Amino acid sequence: MNSTNCPVNALAQTDTLLKKFREEVQKRLPSKYFYDKTGDMLFQQIMACPEYYLTNCELEKFQSKAAELAKILTSVNGAFNLIELGAGDATKSQYLLRYLADQQAGFT
Repeated sequence: MNSTNCPVNALAQTDTLLKKFREEVQKRLPSKYFYDKTGDMLFQQIMACPEYYLTNCELEKFQSKAAELAKILTSVNGAFNLIELGAGDATKSQYLLRYLADQQAGFT
């Protein structure tokens, strides 16, 4: 034990974890540090705030431009893989997905 009444190996493990955390977040911040269940819930609440205008802007684009987006996506090779980037609940992309499905576009 040391003066903080913590076992020395626990302090060493904590130091190692903190060092690893600092090394990883210097260049990037892996989502494992903020997108747990609580983090996702908090982000959903932030997105619902009127002050967070990005959600509404993006939603408007997906609602009004689904046909244009689908045309661009299918114009190169026809069939394609659609990947949603970032944390999402498909609130916005559902408009594009519905349009693609209605058009029987070849995508996964």
